[in-house]
Amino acid sequence: MPLPSWLTKIIRSPARWLEKDRLTVVFFGKTGVGKSSTLNALFGLNWDTDPAIACTKKPQFADFPVGSRKQVVTFALYLLIDDGLHRLALRLLQYDLDTFKYADFPYHQLRVVDLPGIGETSAADRKYMAYYKKWVAKADVLVWITQADTRAYKRDEIFLKKLKPFFKSSLSLILALNKIDCLEVYEGQKGFDIDKRQPSPDQLKLIPEKIDDIYGIFQNALDGAIVFEKSQIVPYTSFYSWGLESLRTKILARSSKIMKSFLNKFGIGSAKPPEIPLRLVVGLNQVDKITPDGWNEKLNKPEKEAKNEIERRCKDVIKKLTKEAEINDTNLEYYSALKRYRLINLLNKIIQNAYVGFKLGNINPKDPFELADPEAKKYADEQRKEMEKSSDQKVSSENQILKQLEEIISKDELNRLTSKLQQEAELPPKVAVIGQSGVGKTTTINNLFNADLKTSPTTVGTTQPQTKEFTLSTGGTLTVIDLPGYGRSEKEDQEYDKIYQDIIPSCDLILLVLQADAKDFADDIEMIQKIKKWLQDCPTPKRETN
Repeated sequence: MPLPSWLTKIIRSPARWLEKDRLTVVFFGKTGVGKSSTLNALFGLNWDTDPAIACTKKPQFADFPVGSRKQVVTFALYLLIDDGLHRLALRLLQYDLDTFKYADFPYHQLRVVDLPGIGETSAADRKYMAYYKKWVAKADVLVWITQADTRAYKRDEIFLKKLKPFFKSSLSLILALNKIDCLEVYEGQKGFDIDKRQPSPDQLKLIPEKIDDIYGIFQNALDGAIVFEKSQIVPYTSFYSWGLESLRTKILARSSKIMKSFLNKFGIGSAKPPEIPLRLVVGLNQVDKITPDGWNEKLNKPEKEAKNEIERRCKDVIKKLTKEAEINDTNLEYYSALKRYRLINLLNKIIQNAYVGFKLGNINPKDPFELADPEAKKYADEQRKEMEKSSDQKVSSENQILKQLEEIISKDELNRLTSKLQQEAELPPKVAVIGQSGVGKTTTINNLFNADLKTSPTTVGTTQPQTKEFTLSTGGTLTVIDLPGYGRSEKEDQEYDKIYQDIIPSCDLILLVLQADAKDFADDIEMIQKIKKWLQDCPTPKRETN
């Protein structure tokens, strides 16, 4: 009985998985603001520092692996929850929760990068610009260090405007306000308390004013490029270590919130019962019709302007559906079944939301380059071959994989895991496809699951669902139920609702196909709301074996 492919990859090559899930934190700022001393204090490094000269002449970085091999696999089992094996995973993980120290940080490697400071000379700034662009573009977290004992932020403002085009949309910007020990106070007031290694009460009163001042400068320079709030400004002193723990927490808060939210969602570490993901994906099909004149037939993909228009239009539709139907954007995806465009994206959403998504992890949708110009397909095939040459060889048999897994978790845990996986593997995944007539349900099924279903036209208004079972190209079987279309008349919809309510609760996933270039989604929103209720009333699929 095969294990999920993603779990075997983690066990075979944990180092590769660690590198993929790396959090890159880049430290940036003017020369002399204390970047290296901050990094030394935060992460126990021993990089050169000198108050008189700029020590960092080229980027330097350090990697910190986090978590043992057992913790990597334990985290993989957390992901197993999202594939539908909720009760099993909770039982397996219950034994590790008290000692699992990595649960608040889902990344498995931390890279910190120190860049040369800005403002040393104009010539140096020009020389270092290539470094800045390269590493800022890679940053998940950008720690922009400035100092509290100055009012001159012009150089910061100039470089913030230059570098913001290279920011990731998901970038977390932290403004680290160093040298708070040097913050000037009014005459007669007390300065930094050296004995207690903390700001004086008078300095603490001035810190909010300083934050307000610098926040306005940075907010104006960013001009909405990324989200930036006052809470992302952290006062501290690297020399006396005051505020360093707050800075460290802020750096890791982005990932901590992700994992804590994930754990709370499933009732781990809280009194709430596990919440099971909604087994629904809404697909916006036929995006090629949004800009029919902008499709590059030679490469079988939209031109740049057409791609931007498709993305803009679909984002508007997704925003409307999430608001009106009250579903998460993780349940929505746009694609073109006919052009085989973004089918991998759709498949990923299906795997994430299906009750037994791991059984669909090895599916290969039909190749979009088969519809492209022969030269384009030839080039794509050559690139794939090169990637295959550089990829790891599969050297471990299934038994070896299971043996390796047994070395990481207990035999009892392994037996429970394989037993549950075996039970689920014996049940073919069942997917119900629903949508109004003409939205491309059959084309979606054929190209997404690499199938070859042939259906004859049926009379509009038929009340009989069509069930098909076929063998996947990668092995295993899949049951697809093509449900009758809705939206033709109230009377027919009432009849269809009885069919929907009978079939939908037994399915591992419901794929609701919409037409991306449509204007009216009222019937679709109403159907999404109905499906949500039926699935919430039956949070796990009804099994005939139960």
